[in-house]
This record gives sequence, structure tokens and C-alpha cells, in this order.
Amino acid sequence: MWVNAGGDKFWVKYHFKTDQGIDFLTQEDADRIAGENADYHRQDLFEAIRDGDFPTWTLHMQIMPFEEARTYRFNPFDLTKVWPHADYPLIKVGTMTLNRNVTDFHTEMEQASFEPNNLVPGIGLSPDKMLLARGFSYADAHRARLGVNYKQIPVNAAKEAEVHSYSKDGVGRTVNAKDPVYAPNSYGGPAADPSRTDDAGLWAADGDMVRSAYTPRADDDDFGQAGTMVREVLDADARERLVSNVAGHLSDGVSDAVLAPGVRVLEERRRRPRREDRAGRRRGRRRLTHGVRGASLDDAGRAQPREGVPASRRPRRRGRRGHRPPRRRGRRRAAAARPPG
Repeated sequence: MWVNAGGDKFWVKYHFKTDQGIDFLTQEDADRIAGENADYHRQDLFEAIRDGDFPTWTLHMQIMPFEEARTYRFNPFDLTKVWPHADYPLIKVGTMTLNRNVTDFHTEMEQASFEPNNLVPGIGLSPDKMLLARGFSYADAHRARLGVNYKQIPVNAAKEAEVHSYSKDGVGRTVNAKDPVYAPNSYGGPAADPSRTDDAGLWAADGDMVRSAYTPRADDDDFGQAGTMVREVLDADARERLVSNVAGHLSDGVSDAVLAPGVRVLEERRRRPRREDRAGRRRGRRRLTHGVRGASLDDAGRAQPREGVPASRRPRRRGRRGHRPPRRRGRRRAAAARPPG
């Protein structure tokens, strides 16, 4: 959540997009490199920074007005879903650059303790259940790993502000405590001041926070966006790598008890009436707006030809058994003619 100076609240998504381009390793290459140099990626990053080839990531934001989350067609806090760029376009904010390597790996890297609950005024947590869980579990893990005084370690300590805390004793304490060490007290010691923050520090919920699944919405499903990505975004080689990697991992010691629920879901989808499956595909295409083969999407969600891919070479949709579907009713009817997958 973001809260502006006027008190207006917004839900946001952060997107750090690499400026280095996207590449991949096949499973065979990854297995080989892991045996030759387990620190391959770390070494590549270290040497690039050392040589002045600083890697960068461009930060884009998606911003949703607070009230729209209540009625949006699918749950915007489901971390398995993307927000369509056509509904909430990417807004460029700035660039993150890694411009130096650490000089002491232990003090600057192994003792670093990042936690999503370490927030500043104007930024708060959303109802994303995974994020809420991490809001307390990360700090808990740091206390177990580094000790209760992990925030006094230089790499984690505040740089420009004096920290007032009633924390005392424990392993690794380096800052002297002064009486009183409890609150409230009658000695004029530091006191919490809620006026120094804003509504971003509050949890937003319409009802009781309980241990149960999200309440489904009109366009909520588990397969729409994932299926669209496999069919529309990945090319044939990428789909083959995906199937090979998934099947390879599942066949490598995964027990039948773990595999059984997934097999049941696949069997149910095979028996699902074709009309219901076509409707799911149409919903998935509306929700996923990252891009399609032979095209990309601008920040407003409009399809644009992908550079270097002439129209004559862009893949054409095929119907069942490779036959071309009828064209007179447009692309939506043609897309529905494809077999489930």
C-alpha cells in the first residue's frame, strides 16, 4: 500500500525489470555448470561489477485505487496472478544500479537482514497472505540466525537517525542501555508516537482475518493466466523446455501421494465440457497482458509488433489436428477451436 501526503491510499505492485536482457540455461547446461562451478552466477555478477559493467534494473509500478480492489474481477492480492497492464499500466519510476562489490562478505552480506516489516511512513502491507506472513516471520528468522540485537549490526543499523529502544541484553548487544528500560515510565523516557506515521501502518481488511482460502471472485481460477502464458507467450521451444523440466523433476523421486492430487485435477480438466474450457481461455487472455508470440504490449496494454519478427514469420493459430480454423468469425472463435492444453 502507498499513502500520499493527502491521505489517499493505493494498492501497488513493484516490477524490477532487468536491463541486461533475459536468457536461460537448459537443464543439461545447468547440471554441467553446477558441477564445474557452483558459484557461476555469483562470479559473473562480481566480475561484471569489478570491471565497471554495472548491472541495472528499471523499476516500474502498477497503481490501483484503494476501493477498486474490493470489486476487481479477480483477487488482486493473489500472488499467483498478474494485474493486466491494460487495466493498470506500468509507470516507470527509476533505475536500480549495483555499482560496487562488498569488501567483507561476512559483515556486509551474510549478516544483512532484510524484512518487509521494516517500513517507512507512506508504505504499508497489503492483504496478500504471503506478505503478511513474511511481515513477522522474516524478523523472527533474523533473531534466530543473528541474535536479538541484529539491528545493531552496522549493515542493518539506521544510518542517519538515533534509535530509541527499550531492548536490553541478549547476545551481540553493542549499544549501552540506559534506565528506564520499560514503558510506560515516569522518567521521561522515549515513548511511541503514532502521529509520526500514517494509515499505511495499519492492516486493511473488510472482515475477520481467518485461516481460510480467499473468497473466489467472478474471474478467479487456477489455470487461466498460467494456461494463457503457456499457449500465447511461450514459443514452442520454451514450452518443450517447461514440460521437460516439470516432468523431469516430478519423475525424480516425488511420491505418489504428492502426485495424486495433481493427477486428479488434470483428469477433471480433461473431462470438463469444451464450452467451459473455452470460457476459461477467454478469461485468461483478458487477464494476462504480458505479451503474445510475435507481439508485445506497450504500457497501455496495446499490442505492438515485436521487433525483428516480420509478419510473414509470426506463428499462425491452428485448430485441431493442425487444421486452420474458420476465419469469418474472427480470432476469438478461432482461438476457441484449439484443443485444451
